[in-house]
Amino acid sequence: MSAVNEVITAEGVSQRPRFFGSSGENVLLLHGQYGARQCEALARQLGGQARVCLPTHPGYDDLDRPEWLERIPDLAHYYFSLLEEMNWERVHVIGHDIGGWIAAEMAVRQCKVFNRMSLISPFGLHVEGSAPQDFFLLNDERFAQESVYQPDMAKRVFEGLGDDEALTVIRNREMTAKLGWQPRLHDWQLAKWLHRARVPAQVIWGENDAIQPVGVMAGWLDRLPDAAGVTIPACGHLPQIEQCDVLVKEVQQFANYQ
Repeated sequence: MSAVNEVITAEGVSQRPRFFGSSGENVLLLHGQYGARQCEALARQLGGQARVCLPTHPGYDDLDRPEWLERIPDLAHYYFSLLEEMNWERVHVIGHDIGGWIAAEMAVRQCKVFNRMSLISPFGLHVEGSAPQDFFLLNDERFAQESVYQPDMAKRVFEGLGDDEALTVIRNREMTAKLGWQPRLHDWQLAKWLHRARVPAQVIWGENDAIQPVGVMAGWLDRLPDAAGVTIPACGHLPQIEQCDVLVKEVQQFANYQ
């Protein structure tokens, strides 16, 4: 079940988050640099047992960049305001890619908002010997190829995009570069304070991630006080595309959805 709700305004940004499901635990699903559409299949499947909100980050897709948006932590504060506007007090926050980074920034600030947290191939930490690929230098075709493990899946990364949507992909990548250019896709402050994210957490990674190496997972598991790691075989940086059924099963088991 999916629906477009009324316009919700938070911190001067107005949008229509998509909702999937009508009962169960409230889930805030934070998309990665690929845009909200890449998480729709995941949201739809999780919506069978939970109420899932899939918003768009300010500065991404069709939302303009507000003046206050300079760093990833700014988006963490934005989502606190969005949750307040929706009257959602306790949530399961799921984040992919930069969405996982945003979720972690939220958790170190106000972990009481969380029931639990699922991080899927998140950025945000630097681990020696496991630096992310410098994908900002790749064209869109090569970026899609590097994002997946199975070559035939590459066409699905930006499948069915019209001219306007193709421009949105470029815009999203530019926004990610602005937010994560220096230091490259991590924040030393997050690493320093991640022990304060006192919330049950799972960290999920594709075993064959060529964008953000699976070796980074160890950094998260070392710093999060209550976390378990899950690796998905034959999977790159986009489990929600390559192995969506497996990903959904892992999240549901973690959250004890029936």
